[in-house]
Amino acid sequence: QVPLIFLLVQGSADVDRLDHLDRLDHGSAVEMTRSILSMPQPIYGLALGEISPTGAMILDACDCILSDLPHENLVSRVLHPNEIAFVCEILSMEVANMNSAEVEKVKERLHLKKLSSRFPALAKAR
Repeated sequence: QVPLIFLLVQGSADVDRLDHLDRLDHGSAVEMTRSILSMPQPIYGLALGEISPTGAMILDACDCILSDLPHENLVSRVLHPNEIAFVCEILSMEVANMNSAEVEKVKERLHLKKLSSRFPALAKAR
């Protein structure tokens, strides 16, 4: 089993072209989102450039999102593209030496962090 998955959504530097890039129909996007949510391993979404609403929906299912730009309604850690590559390399090395229980804890920690980012009152209650 693969211990970690990176999902890249490549956007566009030209916001006007986003409609043309959004070729994935809604049903396929929903199915892809369900698949991501059901995977046992941590899923890191990578957003490069301006992404379409469908791309954002798919990325939102990921456990953690790294992006080179801030995106409305998407909780992500904004980094320079070179930093994203470096972080991915470090994550890959770290998870390579983990057993399945440790990988499961990483996924759980990412879920809690994502929920805390979305619902700050929930984080304070913990």
